[in-house]
Amino acid sequence: MSRKICIHCGKRKNPKSFAKHKNRTGGLDSRCKKCVKKHAKIRQGLHKKFQKKRQFVNVVNKFLKMADGD
Repeated sequence: MSRKICIHCGKRKNPKSFAKHKNRTGGLDSRCKKCVKKHAKIRQGLHKKFQKKRQFVNVVNKFLKMADGD
């Protein structure tokens, strides 16, 4: 089986290093499993970091909508 290049890290890897993705050509994801995991960990960290800010913004927006209704 031929090797596939990860679009994120640029390394040529064994197809077993890529998750299945039925909508992609060749049936494999374009990023290797390691890069997907790394990206998810970064995204999770950012989510935790900005979660409180989003909650505050949601409360303010809700308050403003209530004020507009009066």
